[in-house]
Amino acid sequence: MRIAFYSSNPNKYDFQSDERTRFPTFFSEWEVILRRFSEYEFFVISQLPSPFLLDLHDGIVSPLPSKVNFKISSALTPADFAKDVLAFKIDIAIAASFWLPPFDWHCLFDSEVAEILRINGVKTLSHPSTTSFLCFDKYQTRLFLEKNDFSVPRAVFVDHRLYWAERGKKEINVNVYKNYILRQIQDLRFPVVIKDTAGLSSYGMEVAVSFAQALDYLNSGRTNSDRIVEEYKNGVHFGTEIFAENGNYYVLPPLVFSLNKFGITSPKQSVKLGTVNLTDFDYFKLNSMLIRLSKLLNFSGIAQVDLVFCNGEWHIIEINPRLSGMTETNAALLNKSVLEILLELALGIFEFSLENFTKNYVCNLKLPLLSDSKLKSLYEQKNVALVRRTQNPSAKQEREKGFCEMILKATSPQELLEQLIFFKTNFSECMEDAFVETAKRMLKEFFPTVI
Repeated sequence: MRIAFYSSNPNKYDFQSDERTRFPTFFSEWEVILRRFSEYEFFVISQLPSPFLLDLHDGIVSPLPSKVNFKISSALTPADFAKDVLAFKIDIAIAASFWLPPFDWHCLFDSEVAEILRINGVKTLSHPSTTSFLCFDKYQTRLFLEKNDFSVPRAVFVDHRLYWAERGKKEINVNVYKNYILRQIQDLRFPVVIKDTAGLSSYGMEVAVSFAQALDYLNSGRTNSDRIVEEYKNGVHFGTEIFAENGNYYVLPPLVFSLNKFGITSPKQSVKLGTVNLTDFDYFKLNSMLIRLSKLLNFSGIAQVDLVFCNGEWHIIEINPRLSGMTETNAALLNKSVLEILLELALGIFEFSLENFTKNYVCNLKLPLLSDSKLKSLYEQKNVALVRRTQNPSAKQEREKGFCEMILKATSPQELLEQLIFFKTNFSECMEDAFVETAKRMLKEFFPTVI
């Protein structure tokens, strides 16, 4: 059987502004795949940077094990990309969708590729294109969730074109649309979160603590597209993932997220921690809710859901039908690679056990920019599942130059705390006080037995 992993990148990729280094290497993870599944032939058809499939150095793909065939596709359409996959006479194709700014739409391209492959007799692990589009457009996501009685924060949609309808139209004396929308926003409970309907993660989000501040932002030059103005839910922020294959859906226990000073999760600053006490946060109610969501959206593969637990209720904030750093964090809980999980799902052999999650604990911690040697030294330490550097060498502003992250795993919350203290003591130059203290505070908050 011939199995292909694929991932597209419809955006331009500049390796000089996007450098990634990771331990373990994908070379080593592919070696595990080849040993476990020696009866299959494997292929990678991808567009760079392909952060879940390939190792890169200065924009050049590092060698994979000789038994893994790979092609860097230059296709600009799903049809041409599908041709690149079909050329290898593939039996199963597995989407490993990722993201790059400015738009989180790579999964939509991959879904369209999968639909063409299915027409040509290839079995696929990929979400339907209708699902990927619905999740890409945050306004469409809200309409879907509201229609199907899922709990979401109250919000107002702002059509940018109509909000500025008077521009260039002398015949308009009063912008009726703007007046109406502002009255709707005024009725919301503040603070509110203002976000781009097609934005990437929390990039570009604005938190407004008053109507005046929201008005100032909407009227500023920082908005040039449609926006959603959404009530801020003051609760515990979580993320979870759904593993899906052939109509079977597995809702993973949620990971708790830290918040930045604006009260939102930041991809470059968030600390992720799990597994929390599932009884405290009514996992079984969450499981039932997200199984229903999965059936409605017909997930196939891995999807991420951002949530807030507030006043005993779960509220859905966002859905991302692709891989993420959370996928690698969950993989650490399972002692597997993301490649293994995707392959097991595609082959229908993934075994879900809640116990595998509840007896293990992880912490995804951000670090300052570190050299390769420092990263490797950290990775060689006990209980370190992964370290990674994401860097933009061409960035002028310090905060845009990049960051590193480390995933720690343990068999108890107390052991996690002891690891944090160990690294802060023995690798102080690799740690940032703010993140270490945040992780320690979260451990003590969510695990009262930690001392």
